[in-house]
Amino acid sequence: SVIPILLVATIIFRKIARKTSKSFTRIQGAINATIAESVDGIHVCKSLGIETESLEEFKKLNQKHCSAGFRRTTSMFMFFPVVNVIFGFATLAILIFGGQSVIRDLGFISAGELYIFLSLLEYFFFPVTQFVNIYAQIHAGFASFERIVEVLDSTPEIQDLGNIDIQNMDGKIEFRNVDFGYVSDNPVLMNFSLTINPGEKFAIVGHTGAGKTSIISLIARFYEFQSGKILIDGEDIRNIKLKSYRKHLGIVLQTPKLFYGTIKENITYGRRDAS
Repeated sequence: SVIPILLVATIIFRKIARKTSKSFTRIQGAINATIAESVDGIHVCKSLGIETESLEEFKKLNQKHCSAGFRRTTSMFMFFPVVNVIFGFATLAILIFGGQSVIRDLGFISAGELYIFLSLLEYFFFPVTQFVNIYAQIHAGFASFERIVEVLDSTPEIQDLGNIDIQNMDGKIEFRNVDFGYVSDNPVLMNFSLTINPGEKFAIVGHTGAGKTSIISLIARFYEFQSGKILIDGEDIRNIKLKSYRKHLGIVLQTPKLFYGTIKENITYGRRDAS
């Protein structure tokens, strides 16, 4: 009769442990991302004088992290005592029933047999409790594994739709009636058209949010535009293989990124055979 109760408790615990572990993993990822962004953008925070605000936001997120960690730990370690309580009640029930049988001499079981049975019961309960302890750790690991699989199985927003492999590029860039927005209801470019001829020096000047970086990102095909066409040497950019296309691009961003390694390794990062 103990095993069915234990199975029901295990199923309930599995759902709770999986839920709390998932929540903890997500918040832990958010807090790691916040720390990385704070370190990378420390100069921006200082220049805007928002160190206090950034610290307060981090404290709030850290409090959520602590709460999620507490719920996760509680759900993992509370199951073990619950199992012990179930086994304790089972032992007590056997002791009461068997004790009455011995005292009243009902003939169901003798005192020696009751003693041996209770002694052997401990050998049965011990591996079960150890399994329950391992089971808790396994489900905590499954939550992290599911998060990894979720990321690995995520579909990239930019799909390699083309099959054209270009070897040489003249460099003519055309925007034809392009509509683009990072959010569908907040367009950045509307019916935008532009032609840049090969070898032409072209500067885009405008206030923050005017779409300067968005134009460069669209040329590099970091984002998909909603409508219109972007042509490279007369060919729709979506018909060209991404890897083949981006080999012909050279982009210098506002904030350079240095990877771990030597200066030479950073310079030749995109083309190891460069000399």
